[in-house]
Amino acid sequence: MPVPGIKAKKVKKLAVAPGEYTGLCYQPDYALVYEITRLAVTPGGSTDMAFRWALIENKLENPYGRISIESSFAPGVMMDLGIDTPVRAAIVPSDGRSLKLILTDDSGQRSEERHMKLEPGQRYVIKW
Repeated sequence: MPVPGIKAKKVKKLAVAPGEYTGLCYQPDYALVYEITRLAVTPGGSTDMAFRWALIENKLENPYGRISIESSFAPGVMMDLGIDTPVRAAIVPSDGRSLKLILTDDSGQRSEERHMKLEPGQRYVIKW
C-alpha cells in the first residue's frame, strides 16, 4: 500500500517455522501502532499479511477543530486523533464499512458529523 512520503520495504517472502505469529506495523510519523494477531503458519504452508491504513489530515481552520473517528475494531467507539501532528494514520475496517467522524471546533460551538469510507493507502484532507 503506497502512502505519500513513506518508503516501505515490502517483504514478498519470509520463511518462518510453523506456528502462530503476531505482525506489528509501527509508523511514528503518523502515530500508528497497528497489530495483526493470530497469524497461523502451517507446516509447508504459507499465509498473507497486510496492514491496511489510510491517512487523515486535519485542515479544520476558521475555526480550528479536532477530529474524532470511529474505531475500525470496535463499532461505535470514538477515538480523538489529537493535535500533536496534523496527519494521523487510521486503520481501514476489514469489513469495508464507513466510519463516523465527529468534527468539533476548539470552543465547542461548532460540531459536525460525517461518515467516510477509507481505502488503504489514501490520504483524506478534512476541511470545514
